[in-house]
Amino acid sequence: MLLRHLYPEDFKPASDDPHRDGTLVAFDQSEFFHSTDESTSLHGVGYLYVPASCAAEQCRLHVAFHGCNQNVDSVHDDFIRDAGYNRWAASNHIVVLYPQTKASAANPNRCWDFWGYSGLNYYTRNGPQMRAIKAMIDRLIGQSPP
Repeated sequence: MLLRHLYPEDFKPASDDPHRDGTLVAFDQSEFFHSTDESTSLHGVGYLYVPASCAAEQCRLHVAFHGCNQNVDSVHDDFIRDAGYNRWAASNHIVVLYPQTKASAANPNRCWDFWGYSGLNYYTRNGPQMRAIKAMIDRLIGQSPP
């Protein structure tokens, strides 16, 4: 399990009911990118899983990127609810951010940009998708953009 590898210290067994032990929240993802720029290929809605324990204590943050054709338009909330992250996150005080892509002419399979459809900087922190994800993370951890 990836999360156990990333957080090896005192990792607890997975929750048997992550829906009881946390909340899945949809949020407006479009404020983090230029929605008129189709090359970004980001969906208007993203999701966040917040364990109940995170209301009373500081938690870690993990970003879970879906695969091609695994966004909310392709598989509904199956990846978000059933990829297994929430079970482990609920028991181990980890908030999970599920950003979403969307189909576009250059990205019909709703993939994250790994070949340059969003521009020359696609693989850097200056790429439009990574800038949007960084802005989401900054908001969640309470940092202002530079």
